[in-house]
Amino acid sequence: MKIVYLSGLTPKEIKSRTKYLYDTFHLYFAYCNRNGFYEFVSIPSTINDSIIIYGHNNLVNLYLRDSDIQEKNIYLITCNYDFIIKFRNKNAFISKLDGNSTNLYDGKDYGFDFPITESELIMYNNKNLKFDEQMNLAFERVSC
Repeated sequence: MKIVYLSGLTPKEIKSRTKYLYDTFHLYFAYCNRNGFYEFVSIPSTINDSIIIYGHNNLVNLYLRDSDIQEKNIYLITCNYDFIIKFRNKNAFISKLDGNSTNLYDGKDYGFDFPITESELIMYNNKNLKFDEQMNLAFERVSC
């Protein structure tokens, strides 16, 4: 499982997100800075055959265009699903939208040290469910 944040993260946010990921998925994650974006990879890396990509729509499009995504399930936390890339032989999902946008909340209101989306809150609040059930509650399938 891989989580990609397509914008810079502060050291405090990295620490907080690492804890969030462990609490949410019950997995340890290693991270690295890849030319301005952060990639968190689960240990073991092959679990759940999924990637979560977090960023503004234009950055997500660039990442999808320029990356060879090996994972079967692609979860996108972005403002809308106007994608230039078609997903072949993949399952694609989009974060919960309010109209055409994903709401970003002040994480401090929910006990987090980073801005958080509704989908991330849903994942966290359902952390005791199986991964597929958790993700089905937090994301909407995109027809490709």
